[in-house]
Amino acid sequence: MKSNICITGLLNNFSSNVAKKLADDLELFFADIIKMIEFDIIDIGTTINILGMEYYKKLLNKKLKEVSMYENTVTYLNYYVLNYDNCKENLKNYLTIYLQVDEEFYNRELLNEDKTQLENKLEKGMFALRNKHFASKCDIVINCIGKNEKQIIREIRKKIIEYFEGV
Repeated sequence: MKSNICITGLLNNFSSNVAKKLADDLELFFADIIKMIEFDIIDIGTTINILGMEYYKKLLNKKLKEVSMYENTVTYLNYYVLNYDNCKENLKNYLTIYLQVDEEFYNRELLNEDKTQLENKLEKGMFALRNKHFASKCDIVINCIGKNEKQIIREIRKKIIEYFEGV
């Protein structure tokens, strides 16, 4: 049985904040995998430039495996990690939850993300494709449109119960 929860979404800051609040609400441990790696290696960008993306993926998978050994943990993970083949095995220990937003909210919130203007333009053009793709990869999809964080947390709790009742 999956004893950990992984929250993901197209908006890093939004998804991470919801994951933290869910962990607090459920009184569970919170782990932000990317922040944990940043703590270990200081600068992800420099590491990728010097040692390559494959090395970074191995670090990511190692940290994901380490955290998956914990029980009762809410983890935030960038959506793109769901595509990394070497991480998929460790994600089997997680109930994956995708926070789905609409394009208007997404475009507005992109301004709060730590991305360049070029990255923002590329992200905007890929919204529909990514939204559909990542929603299909997760166990639960939470429609966040028009909801505040408390309503989203309530919806997540409800969907988790429904998921485990159906297992």
